[in-house]
Amino acid sequence: MVNNGHFMPNHSSANSISIAPLSFKHSADERLGIEMLSIAQLRQRAPISTLSRVSRANFYRLISVTSGQTCPWIDFKPVPAKQGDCLLIKPGQVFRHDFANPWNGDMVVFRPERLYFATSGLGLDLAFSSRIDRLPVNASLSKAAWEELSAALKKMQNDSTQVSDFPTLQSLLQLQLSYLLLRLCLAQELSFDPEKSAGRALVHFERFKIQLEKDFTTKHQVQHFGDALGLSVKILNRACLSSTGYSTKSCINQRIALEAKRLLAHTDAAVQSIAIDLGFDDPTNFVKFFKREAAMTPGQFRLSQVSMGN
Repeated sequence: MVNNGHFMPNHSSANSISIAPLSFKHSADERLGIEMLSIAQLRQRAPISTLSRVSRANFYRLISVTSGQTCPWIDFKPVPAKQGDCLLIKPGQVFRHDFANPWNGDMVVFRPERLYFATSGLGLDLAFSSRIDRLPVNASLSKAAWEELSAALKKMQNDSTQVSDFPTLQSLLQLQLSYLLLRLCLAQELSFDPEKSAGRALVHFERFKIQLEKDFTTKHQVQHFGDALGLSVKILNRACLSSTGYSTKSCINQRIALEAKRLLAHTDAAVQSIAIDLGFDDPTNFVKFFKREAAMTPGQFRLSQVSMGN
């Protein structure tokens, strides 16, 4: 158990036998919602056995690999990273550090609300958040882009220890984080059309994502989400298609399937138990659903993860 820094295990896990839920806890002042540290500093906070546990956090982790190489697992897939790469682990993703080989890096940890600009309107806030969601888990950067990001991370680390006035530090870190993430978007050539991004469809879709996270384990019908958001099924479906290219029902099914894969890969919970926890009254229906979404049965998927060393 790590109870300092940004690792703070929750003890309300339902069936996540081997997935450690983590909450944000700043080592100095929790009000900041942003913390910088090196991987060397992280390793001083807890033993490798603890840091290497499979975990699921409610915050973002952006890691810049400064030397060596590592291959963490992110949502049941190995993600090789070397010097010049940036890893972005998003809230809810299942993650496991890899310290099999020597490596180092810098990391910024931040709460989801820190994605939002304090002076922007709702549309632009959502556009920025949506843009970050499109970033890959591993971004291989050019030398120039990686040097810019590394310098920005170092500057944030220095300012966090040297600026003592809290309001100034909070504003400074917020602006630096926004700069850092926008630089990462530019390096990945992610387009940004404020006129298109700030429209009603995006607002509807972002509200739908929040509602989906709350309800996907118990509600699987499109009509439920339309009613919960005060939107017609047609408008909600249009918003999902515009934002993702998928229908509302496909988005719901993908979220359920993702959670099922996480539990199958990282816990030893029985298939019947997972089915019930994901809102299926009949485990047979869950098996049919999973096979349709993943092109294999839950048991086959679990075996495939064992063979991969997960």
